Amino acid sequence: MSTTLLYQSFGIRGYRQTRIEFTGGVTRFHVEPSEKAVCCPMCGSRNVIR
Repeated sequence: MSTTLLYQSFGIRGYRQTRIEFTGGVTRFHVEPSEKAVCCPMCGSRNVIR
C-alpha cells in the first residue's frame, strides 16, 4: 500500500506501511514514522534517539 493511499483513505501523513494483518474480520495496518517526521515534541529538533 502506498503512503498516498494511507493519507487519502485515513488521513495518515508522515508514516509508511510496514505490513497488513487480516485477523477475525479485522484489518490492521502497521505503520512507522518516516525519518523526517521524527522530532522532539518540545523543541522540534530532528536530532533525537529512537
